[in-house]
Amino acid sequence: MKAWWLNEYECWAGETLEEALAVWEKETGCHLDDDEREDCYEANPDTRVNMSDEDASLEEMRNGPFTTIGEILVTMGKPGYICGYDS
Repeated sequence: MKAWWLNEYECWAGETLEEALAVWEKETGCHLDDDEREDCYEANPDTRVNMSDEDASLEEMRNGPFTTIGEILVTMGKPGYICGYDS
């Protein structure tokens, strides 16, 4: 399984970009046009991401907890949401 940045703030997993997009569209009800699909790119598994709750304070977000996209992928059994906000 790989991770894909669909835009600057949403990363989703799938065996292919098309699979990740299909799950994203089903889950969110949103749709990307062809130009937006061209902007999607594979996420680097070594990218560190902050796992703080989205309602966390700025200080809490600066302090973590952190993990990597690769570590998240290892735990996933099916396509879906990985993380938000490219960091």
